[in-house]
Amino acid sequence: MRELFISEHLYQCICEMGQRRGLKTILDQGDESPLFVNQRGNFYNSKTLSNQGTDMIKKTNLEFLQFRENPVTAHTFRHAFAIMAVEQGNADLYHLVQTLGHENIQTTKIYLEKHMKGKNNVVLPLRIC
Repeated sequence: MRELFISEHLYQCICEMGQRRGLKTILDQGDESPLFVNQRGNFYNSKTLSNQGTDMIKKTNLEFLQFRENPVTAHTFRHAFAIMAVEQGNADLYHLVQTLGHENIQTTKIYLEKHMKGKNNVVLPLRIC
């Protein structure tokens, strides 16, 4: 289980969802009850939840999806979070490792490496008339 920091707005949304489903709406560190429940009221299997998210994204038919080599998955969002946190100056590498729960800093570097290679390429403005 991972500790997760959420915004006040997201917390309010989770509480509203919980109220609609008849779940308790007070979150605390000692609580091990499911935050998102399946139809039986049990924990979601993480693989099932990830697959459902991937399927929902595919169904959006967003234009950029046709240019991707791989589908957008929950793991894609971890990579995006890491890149955005570093680019916006919200995290240094050490804190990013901690936030992502990686045991090895090399794992976190992999998240950033491909993006940084592309970002460091020189781009010249080309005018085509």
